[in-house]
Amino acid sequence: FPSHDKPDLCLCRKPKSGMIKNAIARYQIDLNTSLMVGDAERDVKAAEGSGIKAYLVQSNQADDVLEVYRATKIH
Repeated sequence: FPSHDKPDLCLCRKPKSGMIKNAIARYQIDLNTSLMVGDAERDVKAAEGSGIKAYLVQSNQADDVLEVYRATKIH
């Protein structure tokens, strides 16, 4: 969560993508080899707003999706 005084007005809270965009810039994340797995529509919207592929899953499916991604990821 944002550490400033008005989190509802900031660009950091999902579905806005400010926090993700900051991470992309700071850590030089390659959007072509990245994905975001979320269990809420706001997760998908935030990822798409950042240019990242997104998968919407039920909470108990996230580990399965990540395992498949790791197994098929092109290095």
